[in-house]
Amino acid sequence: MPNVDATEADRPRAPVESRELLPVVRPLRDAGELSELLALAAADQHRVLGATHIARKGGRIVGYGSLGGIPVLNCWLDSVRVNARDTLHVLSVAEALLASAGHSHVLLPCDPKSPLKPYVERLGFVPVGQCVMHIKQLA
Repeated sequence: MPNVDATEADRPRAPVESRELLPVVRPLRDAGELSELLALAAADQHRVLGATHIARKGGRIVGYGSLGGIPVLNCWLDSVRVNARDTLHVLSVAEALLASAGHSHVLLPCDPKSPLKPYVERLGFVPVGQCVMHIKQLA
């Protein structure tokens, strides 16, 4: 039988993450969390790309974010003045700069109408899905 004289401060409390009404977002801690995230995302038919943070709700992983986990190479090269060799050079330089900074991957958004599109996979890029990208200026 519980002690009826117990105050709120005396009662055992649930871990912070399980008391939250909204998901708790925090850095990914270890390989175990990454494995759990990969399994849960796969079960929900989602890929995990460059996870740096996870979202937990009720103690369970409910999402992730890649906050700079994979650098994005946005580029434009003149479709008239730049030839294939120029393009390969620019991409190679960008990849070398990213690799020298310690990155292991690069994400290259490519418009379906881009002259580069037919060659992207031949350059070693692997398709990871199609999406509409959005940008938002932060305060």
